[in-house]
Amino acid sequence: MGNAEAMVTARMGVGKKEEGNRVLASLGTNASKAVNQLYDYVIERGALPFDARAEERRPHSRAEVEAAVGLVDSLVAPVAEPYRSMSTKDARLARLGVSGAAGEGRR
Repeated sequence: MGNAEAMVTARMGVGKKEEGNRVLASLGTNASKAVNQLYDYVIERGALPFDARAEERRPHSRAEVEAAVGLVDSLVAPVAEPYRSMSTKDARLARLGVSGAAGEGRR
């Protein structure tokens, strides 16, 4: 990075800053290095590495939330009776029509 001669300031909530710093540290970097890499990327490519318009989010409508909840609920279907007492591996083999030792070694 060389000699740092200029400073960039960003405004954000305290919680966002703290969580961001934790994530950056877990990735082996920090905010200063990340901002420098962002600037390098923008200078080199003349574009952002993400869609800036994605930040212009609007709150979801009640109908959208209800539709999403309905979708998630539909994915959590009860386990079919014949598979309930089986291990995950045995249930998979049974669904493939493989039984007993013939299915051993298959993944």
